[in-house]
Amino acid sequence: MSREETPLNEHLDVQLFDGAPRCTNYPDLNMTWTCEACARTFRRGGQTHECAPALTRETYFATGPEFERPIFEAVRAFINTLGPITIEFVQVGIFFRNPSSWVQLRPKRNWVALTFPMTRRNVVHPAIKNKPMTTRGNGPTVWFAANLSSPNDFDADLQDLLTESFSSNQR
Repeated sequence: MSREETPLNEHLDVQLFDGAPRCTNYPDLNMTWTCEACARTFRRGGQTHECAPALTRETYFATGPEFERPIFEAVRAFINTLGPITIEFVQVGIFFRNPSSWVQLRPKRNWVALTFPMTRRNVVHPAIKNKPMTTRGNGPTVWFAANLSSPNDFDADLQDLLTESFSSNQR
């Protein structure tokens, strides 16, 4: 069974204001470009993306692995304490935006990959198994992926890393 397509304004934590999606609890989080093909909204015009409409939370979880939702709930509950976010459910995973893509949860065969950016390379945690990727935008950004098999894997040390990442993403 494939995940069904739904209109953008039906996904979690976003309402339309003046025709553009904004986080419901932080109206100044204004996205600036909407792809005509998939109706998803991005911070930069012409943003590269997988062109597919966002899904509702229930549609997304109806076809995913059972272990994914409890991990999402644990991560979401923590991220909600940090500040304003928008959550977007797409075919490949769940994107937390602040205001652009910040944290991603991508389901794998036996775990969920939690990816997040940092401004430093020296990040160590037992759940981070792969080599970090470096990208350039407003300065070098290093992306890390932590493999989470259960909500218990999302421990205080990972929460501290996400707090640091969130703070860096605000600049």
